[in-house]
Amino acid sequence: MLLSLILPTYNVEAYLGKCIESCLNQDLPKSEYEIIVVIDGSPDHSINIAKRYQENNDNIKIITRENGGLSAARNTGLKAANGRATPMHKIDNLTKSFSVGTETRRALEGVSLNDKNNKLVT
Repeated sequence: MLLSLILPTYNVEAYLGKCIESCLNQDLPKSEYEIIVVIDGSPDHSINIAKRYQENNDNIKIITRENGGLSAARNTGLKAANGRATPMHKIDNLTKSFSVGTETRRALEGVSLNDKNNKLVT
């Protein structure tokens, strides 16, 4: 698996649906990336939103834990991640379309993301 998108989740029900939709719009087949939603003791309805998306997307994992803060939630997600790359994002920053699949694949192959000729930059 190429990519694990980890979403630490606490009181973000207003943004979570749009964030998951944005994460689902990757330029990769679903078999090459996973979305890990870490519910960090959130008292809102974030878990219900995540479960709704999980029903139709087998690349979404949901992990629940007691509230421990952002770093603890990220670490929980990292422990469950299967991807070779695990970019970290805040949910409220991911409400617009974004795609990291091609860039991640190129980076893991050692090609600079800024090199237009696909030559290795040392």
